[in-house]
Amino acid sequence: MPVAQWGTGYTAVITFAEGTTKLSSTATVDAEFFRWTIPATDTAPLATTTKLSYLYTVTVTDAALNRYTIDTGSITVVPDITIASVPETRTKLQQMLDAIDTAIINLCGQKTSEVEFQGQMYKFQDLTKLFALRESIAARVKDEQDELRGAARYRQCVSTFREY
Repeated sequence: MPVAQWGTGYTAVITFAEGTTKLSSTATVDAEFFRWTIPATDTAPLATTTKLSYLYTVTVTDAALNRYTIDTGSITVVPDITIASVPETRTKLQQMLDAIDTAIINLCGQKTSEVEFQGQMYKFQDLTKLFALRESIAARVKDEQDELRGAARYRQCVSTFREY
């Protein structure tokens, strides 16, 4: 999450909650970003046997202890992904966007002279139509993500995962 708009002296906290279970973590400042590192030992109890939906809230607090909520939404937590199969997490619209991107790449890469998307055949000459359709789907995906996150104004949190 970018730090710049909050200036110096702010502390960022992310909190996950479901029922009586609650997990909070304070961010560290890494260059120009707030970054959270939550150990697996803290997250392991969140989903022990089934996938659960957790609400999350990101707040920042200034030196005068004024607290501002800057992002909220929900996230699905599954048991350890290293030993369990991970369910499809993309929505149908996100899957459609990925499929049309693949079709465009195949058509532009000249791997094929025509592609099929949603039962319609497109040739290289129809590339503008395919791009228009892609932009329409991308806009719907953006709206859907905003609605699912419940934070249409922010789009501030960026998840990055690193393997150590």
